[in-house]
Amino acid sequence: MKSYSIALIPGDGIGQDVTDAAWQVLSTVARHSGFTLTGTSFPWSCAFYKETGAMMPADGIEALRPFDAILLGSVGWPARCRIPSRCTACCCQSARPSCNMRISGRIDCCRASKDR
Repeated sequence: MKSYSIALIPGDGIGQDVTDAAWQVLSTVARHSGFTLTGTSFPWSCAFYKETGAMMPADGIEALRPFDAILLGSVGWPARCRIPSRCTACCCQSARPSCNMRISGRIDCCRASKDR
């Protein structure tokens, strides 16, 4: 049976609820479609950012590389802290160049930053 490993980054606010619901749907689809999913959750959020001053630890990109996919909730909560959207994009796209993200703001600087 085929198995996929998914990095789960619920993030903040609604991101936690959306990620939980998405994981339930994905798990159900996997069960009915003959494959398995293994999820590993990462605590990267505004709380983590406020505590450490970084979106993720220094080895965060390397920690994400072994996964088949990243399920990213909503990172950032303007009322609590402001994590630049490009920071989140850089983190995910550096780990998984095929990462599909819908964010507001430009991410071309992040794509370029991988080549530096």
